[in-house]
Amino acid sequence: LYSSAASDVYKRQDHGRPEYMMFFLPRTLYRIVDEWDVVGLRGTASNSVIVQEAFVPFYRVFPLERIAATGQAPGHQLHSSPLYRVPFVPAICTALVAPIVGATRAAVEEFHKWVETRVPAFRTTPQKEMVSAQMLLAKSTLRVEILEREAERYAEEVMSCADHPVGEGERVRFFAWRALLVREAITIVDDLFH
Repeated sequence: LYSSAASDVYKRQDHGRPEYMMFFLPRTLYRIVDEWDVVGLRGTASNSVIVQEAFVPFYRVFPLERIAATGQAPGHQLHSSPLYRVPFVPAICTALVAPIVGATRAAVEEFHKWVETRVPAFRTTPQKEMVSAQMLLAKSTLRVEILEREAERYAEEVMSCADHPVGEGERVRFFAWRALLVREAITIVDDLFH
C-alpha cells in the first residue's frame, strides 16, 4: 500500500535552482509525527512526515512545481484520457473545495435541525416559528445550492481545459474562483451561527 507524502526536500535543476517535488513512498518508509493538538487545527492532519535514509526511485517522484507551471505531466505520454490532461493545480484543488462545500451543506442541515427544537432564551415561541429563522434557513439553503452548482461548474470548466494548455490568466481565474467558493462557504456558516 502506498501513500503520498509532500516533502520540503528539493531536487536541484541544471541551473541550480531548487524545485518542489512530491514523493510517493511505501508506508513503511516514513512515519507521521502526530503533533497537531492545537484547538481548531487537529482535524487538519497537518502533522510532520519523517523520512530517513530512503531511496526514492524516479518513477515515484512527481515534479509538482514544474507540472503546476507548465501543465505537462509525465502521464500525458502514457494516457490519452482527459483526466490526465487537465491542469494539475486547479484539478487537485477540486478535491479541496468539495469537502468545504459538503461541510457547508451539513452546517445548513444542522442549523435546520437546531431550529426545529430550539426555543430562544427569554422567549416562548419556538425558533422554527420565527420568521427570522425561516428566512435565514431559506436564504442559507438557496446559497448552498448555488455554491454546489458553482463548484460543479468549476470542476466542469477545469475538465474542459484538458484539450488546451492553460495560461497564466486562466490559472489566476481558477485561483480566484476557488477562493470565492471557500469565502462564500465560510460566510454561509458564519451567517447561520453568529
